[in-house]
Amino acid sequence: MKNIKKNFKYLCCLTAPGDMCKSMVKNADKNLICAICECVQNVMNGNVQITKRMLNKLKPHKEVLRKLQKKGTLKSKKKLLLQKGGSVFAYIIPAALSVLTELLSEKKN
Repeated sequence: MKNIKKNFKYLCCLTAPGDMCKSMVKNADKNLICAICECVQNVMNGNVQITKRMLNKLKPHKEVLRKLQKKGTLKSKKKLLLQKGGSVFAYIIPAALSVLTELLSEKKN
């Protein structure tokens, strides 16, 4: 959660379409990669609810998501995100960010 809060602005930028995502991941530090993997882990563990439509779109990418969820070097996860990270940017990060914004707004109130 700490990495996600720290990299909230960068994660919001990763939801934008185009090559901006790949260039951001290519130049990302370890905290941003950890935040992305934490978002994946929260969705995979069921901490973040996603719709059935999103789930169906993520099913073909389940091996990539499982590899991001497992322990491993950040270099290998970064390489995986650069090669096959489209599903992560399109579905998982927006879902995780929506829950995070709700949590942050509740804490402020």
